[in-house]
Amino acid sequence: MYDYLSKVEQDKIAVFNNDKVLFEAIKKVILKGVYSQGTLSPDKPANPMLNAALGLVAQTQNGVIANERLGEDLRAFFEGAKMVEVGFAELAKIKSKEEVVEPSGNVAI
Repeated sequence: MYDYLSKVEQDKIAVFNNDKVLFEAIKKVILKGVYSQGTLSPDKPANPMLNAALGLVAQTQNGVIANERLGEDLRAFFEGAKMVEVGFAELAKIKSKEEVVEPSGNVAI
């Protein structure tokens, strides 16, 4: 199913998935670049639909961007957040069914 991942990589992801706090923390770090504007908070799950749009709407009120540009930017924010969310949903599906395999030797080479 995940032919682009080695058994070791799948096992490491499965271990990562077992730590829900770490999973959400990593998700927050990745999503910050997509939609932050002060919307991420400690100890709360990331919500990709929260607040990036409000910052853009505020810019239209000040005449910084036109309504057409607002629509383009909102679509881009949505698509970016959706792609990250799809990736994390796919990541969460990886579960270890066997004993975890540790890499042998230097995996960086």
